[in-house]
Amino acid sequence: MKNNNYDDELHQGASFARNFTFLGDGPHGTHSLVGWDVRLHVRAHNADGPLVLECDIANERLIVLDALNGVLQWKLTPADTRGIKFPKGDDHINHLDCVYSLELKDPTGEVHVPVRAKLRVYRAITR
Repeated sequence: MKNNNYDDELHQGASFARNFTFLGDGPHGTHSLVGWDVRLHVRAHNADGPLVLECDIANERLIVLDALNGVLQWKLTPADTRGIKFPKGDDHINHLDCVYSLELKDPTGEVHVPVRAKLRVYRAITR
């Protein structure tokens, strides 16, 4: 499974979606996600920063669109992004720089991290 890096931005209070297609040795050059578990964490500033968003299948922020062809969607609703909190006392800050990683756990329990990237969250102006 190849590693991919993305740099994304989202706006507080707006919808957000990103599709991931995992390339591999499958019949269509893709990597099947059948039987795999997926989760994604967004943290403020760096990997040790506070948790900003937790995304998985159960909370419907990660959606397997096509398991056989390795297509996964990270989808946030306006309510999800509106709930992103900026640090207290930082009312003058227009954006929050974050990092995120996507973990895939295969059916044997082995964990893979094919995506690790930066995310800039812009504070809502229209509220």
